[in-house]
Amino acid sequence: MDLLAIVRTMWRFKIPALVVIFATLAGCVAVLRLVPPVYEASSSYLLLEPKSPPTEAELEKNPALKRKHYDNPYRRFSDSSVISNVVARRVNEDSTKEKLIKAGADDRYEVTPSNRFGFTSPIIDITAQGDSPGAALTTVKLVGGAVGRELRKVQAAEKVDTEYMFTAVAVETPETARQRSSGKLRALLGVLGLGGVALMVLVSSLQAWDRRRTPRAPAVDVRPRGPAPPPEPTPIRLVENPEQDEAPPKNLQLRGLPRVAAAAPRPSADSSREAE
Repeated sequence: MDLLAIVRTMWRFKIPALVVIFATLAGCVAVLRLVPPVYEASSSYLLLEPKSPPTEAELEKNPALKRKHYDNPYRRFSDSSVISNVVARRVNEDSTKEKLIKAGADDRYEVTPSNRFGFTSPIIDITAQGDSPGAALTTVKLVGGAVGRELRKVQAAEKVDTEYMFTAVAVETPETARQRSSGKLRALLGVLGLGGVALMVLVSSLQAWDRRRTPRAPAVDVRPRGPAPPPEPTPIRLVENPEQDEAPPKNLQLRGLPRVAAAAPRPSADSSREAE
């Protein structure tokens, strides 16, 4: 079915089609007015490595260093993103999320290790959302504080002294939150798609119902036919004259053939001689 046929069908059933179109437009207006806007803010934290453990010479000069826990197990990995993955998972846990929500944060936040500078970069990205710019900025700050606390907890669990711990430094701090239109756009596209499907189903159903109600014309044989057969010849019958049973054959009549005038008798040889 081409576009022109679709337009003709919709025009034929214009009243139901207009009802569906107006309902779809009303749904789009409701989405634009009722669906709240979503604002987004993001920040990044860089995990700085602590100072190196004391050497043997430093330990001999300062025996007090031996009493400190300078062996940080997270320094043993060549990949510095290990500790960033551990911290990101702890901040995304449900227990930590419940504490942040009670403190005033929005639950629509994400904490992920960054891969902007390669897979081994010790950077943590925070993306927060809120129904207002202030809510998004507040969530970013609260989650950033949780990143620093969880970073200290995972190292304190290994009894590492503070001066030998990884520290988090904010490298990107948001000043304003930008409006995110993807959520409202998805809802708007969903309403438009649902309205289009409903319109096609309605028009197809009405067209099928109209075809069933309309009587069908008898089928016409459009197959090519050969030349018409020639007419049958009229049979010839010989009829005898009933008045003369012993009539000569010249009295026989041929029905179905035109009458032919009797031929003049030929002169005989004796009559031609007398004439001379």
